[in-house]
Amino acid sequence: MQAWKQSEQLTADSLENVAKRVELLRAIEAKRNRIVARHSSSNLAVHIMLGPVGPLDLDRLPLLLEEAAEKEARFLTIKQIEVSRSKFSEGYFEAAQRALIQALFISTQEIEDLLSRTNSLASIVRAQVATADVAGALQTVQKIENAQYLSWALA
Repeated sequence: MQAWKQSEQLTADSLENVAKRVELLRAIEAKRNRIVARHSSSNLAVHIMLGPVGPLDLDRLPLLLEEAAEKEARFLTIKQIEVSRSKFSEGYFEAAQRALIQALFISTQEIEDLLSRTNSLASIVRAQVATADVAGALQTVQKIENAQYLSWALA
């Protein structure tokens, strides 16, 4: 309940607040799962599985966590875009490209649709190879779950 109250008090106006909210919500989720797994026949576990426990509406937890994670990804993406802009203005074009690719990678992780996420990852692989970041491309290609896109990205 303390973590829930803390998470509700955090505003979404900074990366630090959003990251802390994500951390708290994930901790709540982990504790809920632990209670249900270890004490499945207890009154508390039954109440958790049935619905709200006091002021906690745990049915909303997945949605709250998803929203907070999306906001965090947006802040991180914007931060990488700012890094890219800075590197570009300083004449470090390769570093600017890498920062943009990192921004794309961060935003891609929040795409729920498998084919859309996979298509985006394949595009990242192409961009990494184009900037001679073969090691990064190999790491990214391992995240592609769809066999068709994986073979396309490898090609």
